[in-house]
Amino acid sequence: GVAGPGVQPGKHTEGLLEQLDAARVPVLGLALNRVRTWPNGGSPPRALLEPGSLQEESALLARALGSDGERAGKAAIAMARGYASQVIQDERNTAPLRAQAERHGLFVRCVPEFEQDVHDLLGLDRLRAYLFEEEGRQTSSPGRA
Repeated sequence: GVAGPGVQPGKHTEGLLEQLDAARVPVLGLALNRVRTWPNGGSPPRALLEPGSLQEESALLARALGSDGERAGKAAIAMARGYASQVIQDERNTAPLRAQAERHGLFVRCVPEFEQDVHDLLGLDRLRAYLFEEEGRQTSSPGRA
């Protein structure tokens, strides 16, 4: 089966997996598509999510680059915080599906949200690498999307 990281697609997929199990239809695994992931895997640093943390870094930018540098630094921090919260939300939204897959002995593959939609062979090859765990791509593990 394939599911996205949202709450509704997750609930629909959970129900579908239960129906398939009840009907004794074999399912081998689950692909979680368009999951926002933190660069190089893992979870976002907690310091990034704490209000007021990183003020020192912002002050350093202000001293080094002036007010423009401080504004750019604050904007970068705000963007990183926003993305970090989306990564955490995707982790939370996919946790029930991951748990259900684990209970049923299914494999789980995470395909990150790519910069652009897949419309060509190169995009399909990139997708294939995630689905078949090539090049050290991440698989399901607790707390990871």
